Formats: sequence, C-alpha cells, structure tokens
Amino acid sequence: MLRSRLSLAGLAMLSLALFLTAQSTASSPDPTPAVGTPRTPLTELARMALVAPDIVRIPIVKEHPSSAPPDAARFSHWSHNQIGCYGCHNTIFPKRKMGFTHADMEQGLFCGSCHNGRLAWSPNDKRVTCETCHVGKSAEIDTDDLFE
Repeated sequence: MLRSRLSLAGLAMLSLALFLTAQSTASSPDPTPAVGTPRTPLTELARMALVAPDIVRIPIVKEHPSSAPPDAARFSHWSHNQIGCYGCHNTIFPKRKMGFTHADMEQGLFCGSCHNGRLAWSPNDKRVTCETCHVGKSAEIDTDDLFE
C-alpha cells in the first residue's frame, strides 16, 4: 500500500515536472538546451521520482563490531532530494551494493562526506540516536533489490 502511494506521488511529481518543463521551453525561442546545461532542481526531482526508491537498506558489513547496532541502516532519498542524484552518485556512492562502517564515515567517506558536523549532523552528535539510521527490517527496499 505504501509503495503504491509512493508510486502515485512519484507519477504526480513527474507529470508536474514534465508540464512545467514543456511550458518553459514553449516560451523559449530555441527549446534545445546547450550542451552542458545543468539539470534544474525540478528535472532532478522528476528523475528521482522515477528511478530512486524512497528508502534503501544499507547492508551490514562483514566486519561488524559487537558494539555496533544489530540492525541495518536505512537511507531516505526523499530527505536528501535537495542534493540531486549526481550530488552523491557516482562520486560519494558508486552504484553498486556495498556497506560501510562508522570508522569510514569518521574519515569523511560515504555518509560522512556530508554528515560531519559541519555540513549536516554527525553520527557522533549527542542529539542523534542509533535509531536515526539503524532501523533494520523496517526499511522498505534492500540494496540487493537495486543492484541485481
């Protein structure tokens, strides 16, 4: 049920983006964009609605310390939509199945490239709990579903 609502919301966003894009190009004397024209936030949002699942479960790494939360972390594309797809892919996150550790994040890798206490909250911030990211099986989509 949730997925069907998300799909309907994605379709509505795509329709709006296509309508607004058509309106803006119809009033332009040359609707062909120049090579290298950056994507607008609206077209990025439409692209995200089509290809990115809202919630992705990040796999647990094999070297899972006993002190680490037992549940997988989840990532919400929707809460990061202001960044756009290419803000993370293929730079910070390659498009392949992978897990990572808090030590990786503390070195500025993966989520830690933004979640460092300067750009966004840090996992070490006292206001952040483990459950902010580690929700385990309640995550909607496993990364296995994305990369097979």
